Amino acid sequence: CVGGAFSQETKREEKKPANAQEVAVIKTSEGEMVLEFWPEAAPGHVENFKTLAKKGVRWAGTSDFNVTPFPARYGIWAAVTREPLLGVYGKDPFGTDEAIDVKAALRAFTIDAAYQMFLEKKTGSIEVGKYADLAVWDRDPYTVPSADLKAMRCELTVFNGRVVYQAKPSLAALPMAVTNNAVAMGLVGGRTVVFSALGVDTSKQWSGITRRAFQFEAGQPAWRELPAVPGAVGRLAATAQVVGGKLYLFGGYTVAADGAERSAPNVDVFDPGTGQWTSGAPIPVPVDDAVSGVYRDSLIYLVSGWHDTDNVDVVQIYDPAQNRWSVGTPFPGAAAFGHTGAVLGQSILVIDGAKKNGKKTRYDLAEQTWLGTIDGGDPGKISWRRLSVHPGPALYRAAAAPCPAQGVILVAGGSDNPYNYNGIGYDGRPSEPVATFLAFDPVSLAWRTLPSLTEPTMDHRGLVLLGDRAGTVGGLRGGQRVAGSVASAEVGRC
Repeated sequence: CVGGAFSQETKREEKKPANAQEVAVIKTSEGEMVLEFWPEAAPGHVENFKTLAKKGVRWAGTSDFNVTPFPARYGIWAAVTREPLLGVYGKDPFGTDEAIDVKAALRAFTIDAAYQMFLEKKTGSIEVGKYADLAVWDRDPYTVPSADLKAMRCELTVFNGRVVYQAKPSLAALPMAVTNNAVAMGLVGGRTVVFSALGVDTSKQWSGITRRAFQFEAGQPAWRELPAVPGAVGRLAATAQVVGGKLYLFGGYTVAADGAERSAPNVDVFDPGTGQWTSGAPIPVPVDDAVSGVYRDSLIYLVSGWHDTDNVDVVQIYDPAQNRWSVGTPFPGAAAFGHTGAVLGQSILVIDGAKKNGKKTRYDLAEQTWLGTIDGGDPGKISWRRLSVHPGPALYRAAAAPCPAQGVILVAGGSDNPYNYNGIGYDGRPSEPVATFLAFDPVSLAWRTLPSLTEPTMDHRGLVLLGDRAGTVGGLRGGQRVAGSVASAEVGRC
């Protein structure tokens, strides 16, 4: 069902009892081309995988490359979902009655394929005495949504015990598990560098809020720890950007032993050249959980956020070169914290977040999508307009970043239930992350749903783009588990 050839069948010839029913059949993937040349094809006439399995037929998966995509993940996805790749004739023109599960699809491309070639005693499964032929993917095919099977990425291929392919080095896991950290990336001396600072450790307690900071340089195997962020205590929900080769860390909030929270006015500036932190002009209205973005590699915008006791609608603009603040046209939507957004060109995207509801639960998700256009002659003047909401649920603490090469803003992860820094929702329910991955085009105003992240994740603001992948650093995974690892997805050049 991937997209292109008619079926081929070959029978395995070998001596068997006269009453033997088992044969091996190669079924090449089919799709739009079948309907193009055989429009009257009924669902039961094409790739009857489930029926074959019931009859004891061992069939081998193949791609019929170059008519259809070569990677096995496409064939596995097609066998499980029964969907054509292009969808020219609809999502499931062949029906789903003959769909099989992931285990059966994997067998077709491994041990049953080896059987077809008379090699099942030598390869096709990982067993003592067989060839060490295997591939390592970036996620578990048994647990990912079936729609994402075709997006799996090969990390390593071993043939006869020898490594013949290894994916290019990507973003490494942090040296510590941390969440609600500030993450940013940018060019430093012509090199792509990623930063992570502040946040809370696995305790998810006020005492575990950290001042630690780290730096990762593309092409290096591991993160390097930086001097701790200045201040007597660590902070949560800060936001960060890189401008002119320096890291700028804005706001966040502190938590005292008695649970008292206070929004911080701090602007901490790290210079990788000197390895030193300095202080910038304090934020006029201290905020945490704000959306931030960079305009023309010169101005940093902070949009809305929480200030001590309530959300604020202010747009605050920091000029690193002048070390001074100005104000922009206020945000007209529901003032929120934990909202998501980014700046691309002259466009500012802001979505969702948590708003006050005046009830015992305290906060609701603000299901909203706003697009701001920065005036090229007056950066403080922003024309805002409300748009239709994005696909999927409203999001809290998702990650976002601009992808200039594709002209889109990427949004990843988040949760549909606002929560405190321990991951427990304000409604008392433990919050769970999503693996949502979206792209927004500020010109066409269109949203696209992309293949999901390698695992659901929440508690972010910044999204990292490295190589052909987008990823989150740290955060909360399922069960409110604090992670230091990277949840990512293939996105192409940004």
